[in-house]
Amino acid sequence: MVDKLKLELLPHPKPYINCIGLMIWEGGDINVKNEVKVKLSVGYYVHEVLCDVVLVEACHVLLGRP
Repeated sequence: MVDKLKLELLPHPKPYINCIGLMIWEGGDINVKNEVKVKLSVGYYVHEVLCDVVLVEACHVLLGRP
């Protein structure tokens, strides 16, 4: 999705390993090394959200996860 939307990868200030990766990726732990800024808008409300970037073999976005 990052490539498709041409989002700019930023280095994560505190890279970490997510050990609950088995829930979204069968490869085990997920290394979180990058993040991106995503602009969301609803009507006149515009907000920029900082999101962690992980390898996900799915076709949806997971919101509300740390």
